[in-house]
Amino acid sequence: MDNYIFFNNKITPLNKVFISIHDRGFLYGDGYFDTFRAFDGEFYDFKFHYSRMLRTSRFLNIPLPLSESQFINIMKDLKSKNNFDNKECYFRVTVTRGIDSSGPTIKETHIPTVVIEARGISDYINDKSQKGVKATILYDLKKRESVLYNYKTLNYLSSIVGFVNRRNYDDVIFIDKESNLIEGITANLFFYKGKTLYTSNRDDLFLKGVTREIILKGIKKFPEYKFSVRFKESGVKDLKNFDGAFFTNSVSLIYPIISIDDHKFSGRAEIISKLKEIYFKYLKE
Repeated sequence: MDNYIFFNNKITPLNKVFISIHDRGFLYGDGYFDTFRAFDGEFYDFKFHYSRMLRTSRFLNIPLPLSESQFINIMKDLKSKNNFDNKECYFRVTVTRGIDSSGPTIKETHIPTVVIEARGISDYINDKSQKGVKATILYDLKKRESVLYNYKTLNYLSSIVGFVNRRNYDDVIFIDKESNLIEGITANLFFYKGKTLYTSNRDDLFLKGVTREIILKGIKKFPEYKFSVRFKESGVKDLKNFDGAFFTNSVSLIYPIISIDDHKFSGRAEIISKLKEIYFKYLKE
């Protein structure tokens, strides 16, 4: 059975798609992407992802050629074509500036390359959501401030370096020049003590993800859950002060960190459970 993707204005079998070697995404990483899940056939958080793509589109001056409703209709068709109607899946949208063989200079007009893929949720993703992950701190690659961290561009080399250096761990935690713990390979980082969450709020060191945003909005909207948030950098020396830690991203949602190097967290399963409850309650109201 063929896998189908959306490629430049039509849904087509994956094995029929060819991207030019002169595409600027291939040559220079000149583009942006986003990923998001479908739950029970619905795209509850897509408006947040669409807004982020628009913001990146304006920053890079690469048009996003589809409306929010066009995206949703295409994704529904992809779900059906790939037999995901009764299965959990997620989507990746990739947009590049398009084909240009003239070098790194930018012409006034380009025709963007647009790809939308539907992908199944792997057992690994489900397992780490339930069982948690073990992380290690990457001391050799300290994050430096950059305006690019505000946008989900195709430049993902720092995350790839993290993956290469994770050794026998599930994930890596990056640090800044002051050795504060910043983020995972593809996820935002939280710590908690009781029902108080601790997370960095730096705009210049990591991308603030959609799942993170929804959790923070949900905590504010539903005070009956009695969660609070402190925006604060945390270092290795602070780990002993926390009950637990977790990562967030748009595919795995919220998943616990069992340990960071030699430090093991006692953790509280109900914390993760309640935060997921807040996440879905916020999206569905």
